[in-house]
Amino acid sequence: MRGFSLTVGQLAPDVICVGLSGELDISRALLLEQELRAVESAQPACIIIDLSDLDFVDSSGLARLIAARRRADRASWRLLVVQGSEVVQRLLSLSALDRAFEFVASPAAALAATS
Repeated sequence: MRGFSLTVGQLAPDVICVGLSGELDISRALLLEQELRAVESAQPACIIIDLSDLDFVDSSGLARLIAARRRADRASWRLLVVQGSEVVQRLLSLSALDRAFEFVASPAAALAATS
């Protein structure tokens, strides 16, 4: 079992990347929610959620991603998601969430997509 870590970095003046690694489960979903809300309070034009180092996500983690999608729609900021591992992407596909997000291959591709 691997832990969980979350990093926040500014990729451009109005673009913030939230990187997730390890296992996003019920014990860590609240941390993600708090960090995303803190990032959103800065009112960036785009937030990138990087799932590329995420090994596992449960329903509570998916719920936090869906909540971020809804807030982005309401507040009119762009949400991009860097594709996760095969396991994570399969779960997103099985839950039809692969159609709810705008996916990119890497943070660099996400940054290029915001230009």
